[in-house]
Amino acid sequence: MASPVWSLLLAFLSLVKDLFLFCNADPTDGFILQPLTTSNLELQKPYNIPLAERYRYANGVRRMWVYSTDKPFKAGSPTGPRTEIRIKGYDYSSGIWQFEGYVFVPSGTSGTSIMQVHRSDGEKPATDLMLMIFNGDLRFYSGVVVESSFYDRWARMNVIHDVDANKLTTFINGVQKLKVDGKRASLFYFQHSLLFCNADPTDGFISLPLTDANIVLQKPYNIPLAERYSYANGVHRMWVYSTDKPFKAGSPTGPRTEIRIKGYDYSSGVWQFEGYVLVPSGTSGTSIMQVHRSDGEKPATDLMLMIFNGDLKFYSGVVVESSFYDIWARVNVIHDVDANKLTTFIDGVQKLEVDGKGPSDFYFKCGVYGQPHDKYPAMASPVWLFLLTFLISLSLLNESLLLCNADPIDGFTLLPLTDANIVLQKPYNIPLAERYSYANGVHRMWVYSTDKPFKAGSPTDPRTEIRIKGYDYSSGIWQFEGNVFVPSGTSGTSIMQVHRSDGEKPATDLMLMIFNGDLRFYSGVVVESSFYDRWARVNVIHDVDANKLTTFIDGVQKLEVDGKGPSDFYFKCGVYAQHDDSYYMESRWRDIKIYKKDG
Repeated sequence: MASPVWSLLLAFLSLVKDLFLFCNADPTDGFILQPLTTSNLELQKPYNIPLAERYRYANGVRRMWVYSTDKPFKAGSPTGPRTEIRIKGYDYSSGIWQFEGYVFVPSGTSGTSIMQVHRSDGEKPATDLMLMIFNGDLRFYSGVVVESSFYDRWARMNVIHDVDANKLTTFINGVQKLKVDGKRASLFYFQHSLLFCNADPTDGFISLPLTDANIVLQKPYNIPLAERYSYANGVHRMWVYSTDKPFKAGSPTGPRTEIRIKGYDYSSGVWQFEGYVLVPSGTSGTSIMQVHRSDGEKPATDLMLMIFNGDLKFYSGVVVESSFYDIWARVNVIHDVDANKLTTFIDGVQKLEVDGKGPSDFYFKCGVYGQPHDKYPAMASPVWLFLLTFLISLSLLNESLLLCNADPIDGFTLLPLTDANIVLQKPYNIPLAERYSYANGVHRMWVYSTDKPFKAGSPTDPRTEIRIKGYDYSSGIWQFEGNVFVPSGTSGTSIMQVHRSDGEKPATDLMLMIFNGDLRFYSGVVVESSFYDRWARVNVIHDVDANKLTTFIDGVQKLEVDGKGPSDFYFKCGVYAQHDDSYYMESRWRDIKIYKKDG
């Protein structure tokens, strides 16, 4: 068995309140994080082999491996070989407890448990839950599939054990996948609250238009802007050296290249900054984002997010997020001026809440702003290159009400989908195998701009698509779900459609199209930027009677549009060339599902 890899191993404790769960909350909401040290991690490995031959820990990742021919963890034991972490110090017999970890299982590993909720040693049965790998699928013991296509990717795993209710619930990447009964009272290893709603930070906010007029650049006063700033493909890249001049002559401040958001200064209400940021290795001792007070005030800011040796900190103090180098991260900062609170989210998860410093006129900034050497000795190196890239949006809270970000599939019934429902359309003169493949749960579809249409004589452009058959509909509320990957270079193609009756004009009520890496509604509104080379979950809900179509990306609502009136509808996905199309077009789809709203 190859080595499963675990990162960020956590245990949680909760106290139950008289609250209810109205939405698809994050599994950890309402739980208290428990300290986990090396004394809580007991390693079990083949008894006759040194630990270093079956276990490794580096860069926050615990790698464990074992061979089917290995000995058990102690001499004379009838159990199979293992290399496992046993959580010590948090055995429990009541309450609500949770395990969380990020896991990577390499291809080839099979027939092994990777996570357990274990009962008292010596009991039969020994466990209330085992999550096991069989041929790439994650299963509950060797039965129900919890998650398919589990090989060769990092997945977040949360297991909640409500001992008093005798229930165990498993989440993969924040989505509930399994709920089972326990087997009776015991002392478990591996305490009481219903989960609070983990709303997306932007829920209830109104996105405000941000144009070039709102983006004011500040850079060393004696250097051309092009030597410290670039903008390409939606990315603002900003850099500065510790030896650079300040942004204006005579200023005592450190060097900077920053964006100052103009036109949205505020002194009351609830405001939010959002941006995606990448900080490359080596950048340190710099602010990357600020909530700034009126110019000339002391203190100058209510919040600075700063980088020190790869950690994102609140000023130079509390760590907001560790290991922040060389990754794209979504940063949301909400400023409730009247409540005097500032809340920071990283990748949608709340990481920091602090008090403000009182009334002022505020504005947002992002970029790089070197801090004084004598204040932050980490900048002692003679020359620092501060580099930063940001994608920015700005939001204002609508009526000061934060709504619950329910999962799109809540309240829907999953419909069975078999091969009979998957109808392939491809260039009529080419064998299917030359434009389509299916392996490890992934439908890969590709086409060339010079290909023929799907049937002879058709005036349409080339395509390789899946047409969902057997679930055509003309009323009710229906939903398409799939996870899609679009490789770099694919452009000018539809990847998903809500199609009307064949032969109608217009042919579709919705097309999701790719243009130069952005996902768009037809060729217009951007639904999601930077869509290349990553898996994204796409949900499209069609409320026929209300004549509304709503699109979600990774569980977050991105688009709501009106339909074009009654028809018989069906779903499609794949690649279908439109205009300004690239020579080669490809999309990959997995976990395609169709849902219908009850009632």
